[in-house]
Amino acid sequence: MGQFSDFLSEKGIETKRLLQVSQRLERVGNADRDLIRKRAEKRRRNPGQSYADANLGKPKSGRSLRPGHIEAAMQDKPVPGPVRSKMVRAVNRLLEKKGQDAVTAPKLFGAVPGKQGKKPR
Repeated sequence: MGQFSDFLSEKGIETKRLLQVSQRLERVGNADRDLIRKRAEKRRRNPGQSYADANLGKPKSGRSLRPGHIEAAMQDKPVPGPVRSKMVRAVNRLLEKKGQDAVTAPKLFGAVPGKQGKKPR
């Protein structure tokens, strides 16, 4: 298949488990809701502020990995940058539980580039 699938099989990571971990990691919690609320309050006073401008951390997205994302990565098809980041976070969490070292995106995906979004009009 591809480098991602080889890595998962080498480390004994199941795709179903990867989806479960991603769902738990990306879940929006109370702290994230507080960040969203604080940013909304600051943007009402000063429109156009980002999280960095408002001196706030970024909340979790609330969107976990989907089976199609993992299938595409296993076949060495390009996946978007945020999806790659979620995969790296989930894989590193599973490796951490097994007592192994964390990996980076280049080691996980190899030479497969990230998927580019649509160009603005």
